[in-house]
Amino acid sequence: MTFIALALVVNAAIFTENLASRGETAGSDDALLVRHGVEDAVERAVVQANTYNASSESALEDSVDASIANVSRSVTRQQSVSGRVVTVSGPTYTQGTQIVDTAPGGSNFTSAVPTDNWTVATNVNARAYTMTIHDANTAGGANFGGPTTDEFRLNVTDGSDTWRVNVTERASGDVAVGVKEFGGEAGVCTASPTGGTVEIDLTGGRVGGQPCAPLAFAEGVSSSYDIEYDNGQLVRGNYSLVVDRDGYTNLNLISLFGSDDPATRQGIYAVRVTYRYDGASITYETEVRAAPGEPA
Repeated sequence: MTFIALALVVNAAIFTENLASRGETAGSDDALLVRHGVEDAVERAVVQANTYNASSESALEDSVDASIANVSRSVTRQQSVSGRVVTVSGPTYTQGTQIVDTAPGGSNFTSAVPTDNWTVATNVNARAYTMTIHDANTAGGANFGGPTTDEFRLNVTDGSDTWRVNVTERASGDVAVGVKEFGGEAGVCTASPTGGTVEIDLTGGRVGGQPCAPLAFAEGVSSSYDIEYDNGQLVRGNYSLVVDRDGYTNLNLISLFGSDDPATRQGIYAVRVTYRYDGASITYETEVRAAPGEPA
Protein backbone atom coordinates (compact mmCIF):
# COMPACT_ATOMS: atom_id res chain seq x y z
CA MET A 1 0.00 0.00 0.00
CA THR A 2 2.96 2.34 0.60
CA PHE A 3 3.99 2.01 -3.05
CA ILE A 4 0.45 2.76 -4.22
CA ALA A 5 0.19 5.86 -2.06
CA LEU A 6 3.61 7.09 -3.18
CA ALA A 7 2.71 6.54 -6.84
CA LEU A 8 -0.50 8.53 -6.44
CA VAL A 9 1.30 11.48 -4.87
CA VAL A 10 4.13 11.46 -7.43
CA ASN A 11 1.81 11.06 -10.43
CA ALA A 12 -0.43 13.91 -9.30
CA ALA A 13 2.49 16.22 -8.61
CA ILE A 14 4.19 15.53 -11.95
CA PHE A 15 0.91 15.83 -13.83
CA THR A 16 -0.02 19.19 -12.28
CA GLU A 17 3.50 20.56 -12.72
CA ASN A 18 3.61 19.55 -16.39
CA LEU A 19 0.30 21.25 -17.13
CA ALA A 20 1.21 24.39 -15.22
CA SER A 21 4.57 24.71 -17.01
CA ARG A 22 2.89 24.67 -20.42
CA GLY A 23 1.05 27.91 -19.82
CA GLU A 24 -2.35 28.86 -21.21
CA THR A 25 -3.12 27.88 -24.78
CA ALA A 26 -6.58 28.48 -26.21
CA GLY A 27 -8.83 26.03 -28.03
CA SER A 28 -7.74 22.76 -29.57
CA ASP A 29 -4.05 23.17 -28.71
CA ASP A 30 -4.83 23.24 -25.00
CA ALA A 31 -7.20 20.26 -25.32
CA LEU A 32 -4.43 18.23 -26.96
CA LEU A 33 -1.80 19.31 -24.44
CA VAL A 34 -3.99 18.25 -21.55
CA ARG A 35 -4.73 14.96 -23.31
CA HIS A 36 -1.00 14.23 -23.61
CA GLY A 37 -0.60 14.95 -19.92
CA VAL A 38 -3.38 12.49 -19.11
CA GLU A 39 -1.80 9.82 -21.32
CA ASP A 40 1.58 10.29 -19.64
CA ALA A 41 0.02 9.99 -16.19
CA VAL A 42 -1.90 6.81 -17.07
CA GLU A 43 1.28 5.26 -18.50
CA ARG A 44 3.10 5.99 -15.25
CA ALA A 45 0.27 4.37 -13.31
CA VAL A 46 0.52 1.17 -15.40
CA VAL A 47 4.29 0.98 -14.93
CA GLN A 48 3.93 1.44 -11.16
CA ALA A 49 1.25 -1.23 -10.93
CA ASN A 50 3.16 -3.79 -13.00
CA THR A 51 6.28 -3.19 -10.91
CA TYR A 52 4.80 -3.20 -7.42
CA ASN A 53 1.25 -4.61 -7.48
CA ALA A 54 1.39 -7.69 -9.73
CA SER A 55 0.12 -10.15 -7.13
CA SER A 56 -3.25 -10.46 -8.88
CA GLU A 57 -5.41 -8.96 -11.59
CA SER A 58 -7.57 -7.17 -9.02
CA ALA A 59 -4.53 -5.69 -7.26
CA LEU A 60 -3.24 -4.31 -10.56
CA GLU A 61 -6.57 -2.78 -11.51
CA ASP A 62 -7.18 -1.34 -8.03
CA SER A 63 -3.80 0.39 -8.20
CA VAL A 64 -4.41 1.92 -11.62
CA ASP A 65 -8.03 2.83 -10.77
CA ALA A 66 -6.82 4.79 -7.76
CA SER A 67 -4.13 6.59 -9.77
CA ILE A 68 -6.53 7.52 -12.57
CA ALA A 69 -9.09 8.85 -10.09
CA ASN A 70 -6.37 10.98 -8.55
CA VAL A 71 -5.27 12.27 -11.96
CA SER A 72 -8.88 13.10 -12.85
CA ARG A 73 -9.31 15.11 -9.65
CA SER A 74 -6.03 16.95 -10.25
CA VAL A 75 -6.78 17.93 -13.85
CA THR A 76 -10.35 18.93 -12.98
CA ARG A 77 -9.10 21.33 -10.29
CA GLN A 78 -6.30 22.70 -12.46
CA GLN A 79 -8.51 23.37 -15.50
CA SER A 80 -11.55 24.67 -13.60
CA VAL A 81 -9.55 27.76 -12.62
CA SER A 82 -9.64 28.76 -16.30
CA GLY A 83 -13.29 27.88 -16.75
CA ARG A 84 -12.75 24.54 -18.45
CA VAL A 85 -14.21 21.18 -17.51
CA VAL A 86 -12.06 18.08 -18.02
CA THR A 87 -13.02 14.53 -17.06
CA VAL A 88 -11.13 11.25 -17.28
CA SER A 89 -13.37 8.18 -17.00
CA GLY A 90 -13.05 4.43 -17.35
CA PRO A 91 -10.71 2.65 -17.43
CA THR A 92 -10.92 -0.57 -19.43
CA TYR A 93 -8.06 -3.04 -19.29
CA THR A 94 -6.20 -5.39 -21.58
CA GLN A 95 -4.66 -7.86 -19.17
CA GLY A 96 -1.41 -9.54 -20.13
CA THR A 97 1.47 -11.50 -18.64
CA GLN A 98 4.87 -10.32 -17.49
CA ILE A 99 7.79 -12.66 -18.27
CA VAL A 100 10.79 -11.84 -16.13
CA ASP A 101 14.18 -13.00 -14.91
CA THR A 102 15.11 -10.89 -11.90
CA ALA A 103 17.88 -12.99 -10.31
CA PRO A 104 20.11 -10.74 -8.17
CA GLY A 105 23.36 -10.15 -10.03
CA GLY A 106 21.89 -11.67 -13.17
CA SER A 107 21.62 -15.24 -14.41
CA ASN A 108 22.04 -17.09 -17.69
CA PHE A 109 19.19 -16.71 -20.16
CA THR A 110 18.26 -20.38 -20.00
CA SER A 111 14.84 -21.87 -19.39
CA ALA A 112 13.56 -23.10 -16.03
CA VAL A 113 14.55 -26.68 -16.97
CA PRO A 114 17.31 -25.40 -17.78
CA THR A 115 17.72 -25.50 -21.57
CA ASP A 116 20.00 -23.29 -23.68
CA ASN A 117 17.73 -23.10 -26.76
CA TRP A 118 14.10 -22.52 -25.85
CA THR A 119 10.82 -20.76 -26.55
CA VAL A 120 9.99 -17.79 -24.34
CA ALA A 121 6.46 -17.23 -25.70
CA THR A 122 4.33 -18.20 -28.68
CA ASN A 123 1.66 -16.31 -30.61
CA VAL A 124 2.11 -13.03 -28.70
CA ASN A 125 2.83 -9.36 -29.13
CA ALA A 126 5.39 -7.92 -26.71
CA ARG A 127 6.12 -4.52 -25.27
CA ALA A 128 8.32 -3.03 -22.53
CA TYR A 129 10.97 -5.58 -23.54
CA THR A 130 14.26 -4.77 -21.81
CA MET A 131 17.48 -6.60 -20.98
CA THR A 132 20.24 -5.77 -18.51
CA ILE A 133 23.46 -7.42 -19.69
CA HIS A 134 26.13 -8.24 -17.12
CA ASP A 135 28.33 -10.51 -19.25
CA ALA A 136 28.23 -11.95 -22.77
CA ASN A 137 30.41 -14.31 -24.76
CA THR A 138 33.36 -12.68 -26.52
CA ALA A 139 32.75 -13.81 -30.09
CA GLY A 140 34.99 -11.32 -31.91
CA GLY A 141 34.55 -10.17 -35.49
CA ALA A 142 31.35 -8.73 -36.90
CA ASN A 143 28.08 -9.67 -35.31
CA PHE A 144 26.50 -12.58 -37.18
CA GLY A 145 29.93 -13.19 -38.73
CA GLY A 146 30.88 -16.12 -36.53
CA PRO A 147 29.34 -19.50 -35.78
CA THR A 148 25.83 -19.46 -34.35
CA THR A 149 27.12 -21.34 -31.31
CA ASP A 150 29.37 -18.39 -30.35
CA GLU A 151 26.62 -15.89 -29.59
CA PHE A 152 23.37 -15.44 -27.72
CA ARG A 153 20.47 -14.84 -30.09
CA LEU A 154 16.92 -13.60 -29.68
CA ASN A 155 14.66 -14.74 -32.51
CA VAL A 156 11.25 -13.28 -33.29
CA THR A 157 9.38 -15.21 -35.97
CA ASP A 158 5.87 -15.35 -37.41
CA GLY A 159 6.49 -18.72 -39.06
CA SER A 160 7.78 -17.32 -42.35
CA ASP A 161 9.94 -14.30 -41.51
CA THR A 162 12.46 -14.04 -38.67
CA TRP A 163 13.97 -10.98 -36.99
CA ARG A 164 17.09 -11.58 -34.89
CA VAL A 165 19.17 -9.80 -32.31
CA ASN A 166 22.44 -11.13 -30.97
CA VAL A 167 24.46 -9.95 -27.99
CA THR A 168 28.22 -10.38 -27.75
CA GLU A 169 31.06 -8.76 -25.86
CA ARG A 170 34.04 -7.15 -27.57
CA ALA A 171 37.61 -7.57 -26.36
CA SER A 172 37.38 -3.94 -25.17
CA GLY A 173 34.56 -4.91 -22.80
CA ASP A 174 31.91 -3.09 -24.83
CA VAL A 175 28.68 -4.95 -25.42
CA ALA A 176 27.65 -5.25 -29.08
CA VAL A 177 24.03 -5.68 -30.15
CA GLY A 178 23.55 -6.89 -33.70
CA VAL A 179 20.21 -6.66 -35.48
CA LYS A 180 19.36 -8.80 -38.48
CA GLU A 181 16.14 -8.54 -40.43
CA PHE A 182 14.83 -11.49 -42.35
CA GLY A 183 16.18 -9.93 -45.57
CA GLY A 184 19.71 -9.14 -44.37
CA GLU A 185 21.83 -7.54 -41.66
CA ALA A 186 20.50 -4.22 -40.42
CA GLY A 187 23.39 -3.05 -38.26
CA VAL A 188 25.25 -3.16 -34.96
CA CYS A 189 25.15 -0.86 -31.92
CA THR A 190 27.71 -0.94 -29.11
CA ALA A 191 27.80 0.47 -25.60
CA SER A 192 30.26 0.57 -22.73
CA PRO A 193 29.07 -0.86 -19.40
CA THR A 194 27.86 1.56 -16.77
CA GLY A 195 28.21 0.15 -13.28
CA GLY A 196 29.11 -3.19 -14.84
CA THR A 197 25.96 -3.51 -16.98
CA VAL A 198 24.52 -2.42 -20.32
CA GLU A 199 20.81 -1.74 -20.72
CA ILE A 200 19.08 -2.83 -23.94
CA ASP A 201 15.58 -1.49 -24.59
CA LEU A 202 14.41 -3.75 -27.40
CA THR A 203 10.99 -2.21 -28.03
CA GLY A 204 12.23 1.32 -27.29
CA GLY A 205 15.22 1.02 -29.64
CA ARG A 206 18.00 2.00 -27.23
CA VAL A 207 21.34 0.46 -26.25
CA GLY A 208 23.16 1.83 -23.24
CA GLY A 209 20.63 4.65 -23.03
CA GLN A 210 21.38 5.84 -26.57
CA PRO A 211 19.18 5.47 -29.66
CA CYS A 212 20.03 2.43 -31.81
CA ALA A 213 18.57 3.02 -35.27
CA PRO A 214 18.73 -0.64 -36.42
CA LEU A 215 16.77 -1.77 -33.36
CA ALA A 216 13.29 -1.44 -34.88
CA PHE A 217 11.66 -4.25 -32.96
CA ALA A 218 10.50 -7.24 -35.05
CA GLU A 219 10.67 -5.25 -38.28
CA GLY A 220 9.32 -7.26 -41.18
CA VAL A 221 7.59 -9.74 -38.89
CA SER A 222 3.82 -9.63 -38.66
CA SER A 223 1.92 -10.05 -35.41
CA SER A 224 1.48 -12.29 -33.59
CA TYR A 225 4.87 -13.96 -33.28
CA ASP A 226 7.01 -16.43 -31.34
CA ILE A 227 9.96 -15.35 -29.17
CA GLU A 228 12.91 -17.74 -28.83
CA TYR A 229 16.34 -17.69 -27.20
CA ASP A 230 19.38 -19.52 -28.62
CA ASN A 231 22.51 -20.17 -26.54
CA GLY A 232 21.11 -18.71 -23.37
CA GLN A 233 24.18 -19.93 -21.49
CA LEU A 234 26.37 -17.41 -23.35
CA VAL A 235 24.86 -14.33 -21.69
CA ARG A 236 24.18 -13.34 -18.09
CA GLY A 237 21.82 -10.65 -16.88
CA ASN A 238 18.13 -9.95 -16.41
CA TYR A 239 15.17 -9.30 -18.70
CA SER A 240 11.53 -8.33 -18.61
CA LEU A 241 8.70 -8.11 -21.13
CA VAL A 242 4.92 -7.87 -21.17
CA VAL A 243 2.93 -10.00 -23.62
CA ASP A 244 -0.68 -9.53 -24.64
CA ARG A 245 -1.99 -12.89 -23.43
CA ASP A 246 -3.63 -13.07 -20.02
CA GLY A 247 -2.38 -15.95 -17.87
CA TYR A 248 0.23 -17.03 -20.41
CA THR A 249 2.74 -19.72 -19.46
CA ASN A 250 4.61 -22.67 -20.97
CA LEU A 251 6.81 -25.50 -19.72
CA ASN A 252 9.95 -23.35 -20.03
CA LEU A 253 8.66 -20.86 -17.44
CA ILE A 254 7.64 -21.17 -13.83
CA SER A 255 4.17 -19.87 -13.14
CA LEU A 256 4.96 -18.33 -9.76
CA PHE A 257 7.28 -15.37 -9.44
CA GLY A 258 10.82 -16.57 -8.65
CA SER A 259 14.25 -15.02 -8.34
CA ASP A 260 16.44 -17.42 -10.31
CA ASP A 261 14.41 -18.80 -13.20
CA PRO A 262 12.37 -17.15 -15.94
CA ALA A 263 8.94 -16.71 -14.43
CA THR A 264 5.52 -15.28 -15.18
CA ARG A 265 3.35 -12.92 -13.18
CA GLN A 266 0.17 -10.98 -13.83
CA GLY A 267 0.53 -7.77 -15.82
CA ILE A 268 -1.46 -5.03 -17.51
CA TYR A 269 -0.74 -4.82 -21.24
CA ALA A 270 -2.76 -1.68 -22.02
CA VAL A 271 -5.36 0.67 -20.51
CA ARG A 272 -8.01 2.78 -22.23
CA VAL A 273 -9.69 5.80 -20.67
CA THR A 274 -12.25 8.29 -21.99
CA TYR A 275 -10.96 11.86 -22.01
CA ARG A 276 -13.39 14.78 -22.35
CA TYR A 277 -12.50 18.46 -22.55
CA ASP A 278 -15.17 21.19 -22.46
CA GLY A 279 -13.85 24.70 -23.10
CA ALA A 280 -15.43 28.01 -24.02
CA SER A 281 -15.13 27.35 -27.74
CA ILE A 282 -14.49 23.63 -28.06
CA THR A 283 -15.76 20.26 -26.84
CA TYR A 284 -13.35 17.39 -27.41
CA GLU A 285 -13.86 13.76 -26.40
CA THR A 286 -11.70 10.79 -27.34
CA GLU A 287 -10.42 7.45 -26.13
CA VAL A 288 -6.85 7.51 -24.84
CA ARG A 289 -4.83 4.31 -24.92
CA ALA A 290 -1.79 3.85 -22.71
CA ALA A 291 0.60 0.93 -23.31
CA PRO A 292 4.02 1.83 -21.86
CA GLY A 293 6.95 0.46 -23.85
CA GLU A 294 4.93 -0.52 -26.91
CA PRO A 295 7.01 -0.54 -30.11
CA ALA A 296 6.58 2.64 -32.14
